Amino acid sequence: VYDGEQVQKYELHDISSSINVSGKVESQNVSDVTSELTSKVKQLNVALGDHVNEGDVLLIFDDSEIQEQINELESQISESDKLIAKELEIAERDLAYTQSESSRRVNTASEAITKAQKVYDDALSTYNKTSDPSEKSAAKQIVDEAQNALNTAKAEYDEIKSSTDQTNQAAQDAVDIKKMSSSSNNEATKQLSKLYRQLNEVTVKAGQSGIITSLNIAQGGIPNGVLMRIEDNTKLKVKVNINEKDITKT
Repeated sequence: VYDGEQVQKYELHDISSSINVSGKVESQNVSDVTSELTSKVKQLNVALGDHVNEGDVLLIFDDSEIQEQINELESQISESDKLIAKELEIAERDLAYTQSESSRRVNTASEAITKAQKVYDDALSTYNKTSDPSEKSAAKQIVDEAQNALNTAKAEYDEIKSSTDQTNQAAQDAVDIKKMSSSSNNEATKQLSKLYRQLNEVTVKAGQSGIITSLNIAQGGIPNGVLMRIEDNTKLKVKVNINEKDITKT
């Protein structure tokens, strides 16, 4: 083929093009590490940019002041109230874990609905655009399958939501019963239970695997807001801007 400047052989070949865009890479799973303690950091095990695995010890707070308060309160109340305080701390810890796990399960089920809805919407759009009878029949089957998957995802969400609501309520009831079990030293027992809980929280572990992308605490420092951020580097999304429209690629 003569195009006025050169002769080209006419054949099937790849035609590639490229565009320059700006954007940023973000993680889909981000975990902010926080603490309600006001103790100093005794041991910091990570640095900015480190990779951590779920369950790794990130830092340890100084527990000496908490332990002193525990010893003082334990000397003021009966053995039975000390036992109740410990049982209350365990019940409250179980409640926090139950609520966290329930939230995770509900969020996962909700995400499944969102994904199934997108598959259904795409299948329906393809079906509506198809005019060929044979292709339309196949497209309709895909729509029906996507609809069934969406219905299943919604049913599973409802089941999980109902189940987790009941589990959360049972855990809350256990805490309430323990609170009502203390004697006249009610406030002292509750305070001791709180201290037991704080003692259990001096060791901070990673809630997920990933990279430390933000570090706002140093050894000897006192918590103030978010201590650090962990981003899962195995699940990333790229967000760019083309013609003033955001395009996100996972």
